[in-house]
Amino acid sequence: TGVSTFHAIEVSKGGGDLAVGVSTFFVDNSTGRIGIGTDNPTAPLVVRSSENTLGILSSTDDGANFDLYDDDTQSRIRTVDGQLQFRADVGNDVADSSIRFFIDGANEKLRITSTGQLVVGNNPTVDANTNLHIEEASGECGVVIEGNTGGAGAYLLLKNNSTSSTPRTYIGGVDAGGQGTSQIDFHNLDNANNEGALAFSTRASGGSITERLRINSSGHVVPGA
Repeated sequence: TGVSTFHAIEVSKGGGDLAVGVSTFFVDNSTGRIGIGTDNPTAPLVVRSSENTLGILSSTDDGANFDLYDDDTQSRIRTVDGQLQFRADVGNDVADSSIRFFIDGANEKLRITSTGQLVVGNNPTVDANTNLHIEEASGECGVVIEGNTGGAGAYLLLKNNSTSSTPRTYIGGVDAGGQGTSQIDFHNLDNANNEGALAFSTRASGGSITERLRINSSGHVVPGA
């Protein structure tokens, strides 16, 4: 008959396929593909089941890895001591490695670069001077910080850890060419006594950013600077 039967195990002598049960386990000899729950595997390994958990990989040691290789790099998904780790280019084989997230096809929405930058948006052009870059290719781009309490429900803190002469932080407005047009500076005047001042600056046509008004540490408003 060309088929050897041992209970529910069948091996086709002509094609060399191996079948266990009805689509329980199938090996296609012509392609080398393995099917679990299917006798028509369309990839090297196909698992098909009505179960929500399709597989379990367990390590009896501390930590477990799932490694992915292509022709020049290795990446890893790892679990250890309550941490779920994603590791790109484990061997540091290529430059500019990154972890990227795509949605609805080849549409990149988030990227973590090899320098630790986090890039969010649908047009992720990375500004080399930033750690977080959020960009919308067309239309508005907004960020919401939301809380729920009787006190300060939401806040944004800008911190300069330098204690040198007059360190500062600022919020700036930038034009389409990447040039600053206006800004609000937060000056740390005396770290030991937590003294500070607030300055407002604008930029004239063809000029440079210039301070126009300052609120000093005494609360006095000083025009110009």
